[in-house]
Amino acid sequence: MTEQPPSFGVGVRGYDRRQVDDYVSSLLAQFEQARARAAVAEGELARVGARLDEPTLPLDPAQAEAVARASGADRLAAFGEQVAGILREAHKAAEEIKTGALRNAEQARERALDAARAELAGLREQVRELVARRDGALQQLEQLRTALGLDQAQPEPVA
Repeated sequence: MTEQPPSFGVGVRGYDRRQVDDYVSSLLAQFEQARARAAVAEGELARVGARLDEPTLPLDPAQAEAVARASGADRLAAFGEQVAGILREAHKAAEEIKTGALRNAEQARERALDAARAELAGLREQVRELVARRDGALQQLEQLRTALGLDQAQPEPVA
């Protein structure tokens, strides 16, 4: 499983929430798959451990003593401890991946918010400039009306 940093499209208020939710869901699905594989491995381990306790061939007295000292239960316990350690490490790695993904998503969201704020500030400045131009044009129009005498009551057109 090769991890690459996620890439999310930018929406009106930051990153596309659906894309972020989908990404986090896929991470959780991967974690659940790993957990399911671990459960299957534990089941297989229990099955193998049970078989270790079953005698298969007649043993000479020296072999019987060695087997008695290292019973299947002891071997199974040692193997179980190894599997438990592997599972703890897998859980720790999954948590680190999840934490990293959430941290990356938060950083990306903050960058998107900063970019959106900058864009909004630019748009507000453009609106101020357009309003100023409009006000100037209206003032010029009023001056022209005054100069042409159009600001006084005009006679009604004859139909």
